[in-house]
Amino acid sequence: MKTCERHELILDYMPLANKLAWEKKRELPPSVDIDELKSAAYMGLVKAANRFSPKYQVAFPTYARFRIRGEILDYLRELRWDIRAKVQNVDQEVLEILYFDHKISHTGEFFQKVTKSLSAIGKKVLLMYYVQERSLKEIGRVLGLSESRISQILTHSRNEIKRRFSENDLKYEIAA
Repeated sequence: MKTCERHELILDYMPLANKLAWEKKRELPPSVDIDELKSAAYMGLVKAANRFSPKYQVAFPTYARFRIRGEILDYLRELRWDIRAKVQNVDQEVLEILYFDHKISHTGEFFQKVTKSLSAIGKKVLLMYYVQERSLKEIGRVLGLSESRISQILTHSRNEIKRRFSENDLKYEIAA
């Protein structure tokens, strides 16, 4: 796609980026700045325009919508406003990782059971990431490790849980 075509896409779909930023703003506390959300949305739009190809066989607005929302969520994660595991309520993202998609209470007890066989560092990283909602950078700073090393530990810990538990095992652990 030519540069001028990309620029046209960006200009034509800026209202979509604005709309998605305002939609997300309605779900967030007043302290989250709309201009920051719009900025993230514009970044998503630019990335969508740069990466879009007609060979994807999907309309640009559909493709852009996912890119824009993703960029907004990435921004919110940096602010720690994303909707991840709460102390008393594990959200959908965590449950997908664990192959189970019901809301769970008593998160502390659940995490103790599921992370029982993990290394101490694996447990710390999972709890800091999902329960305390810390970013990889923050966890790295606290533990004195690089962000990429924290990402490796997090991935390894998730995979270990997936290997050890089936969906039925998790349902049993939660019910117990």
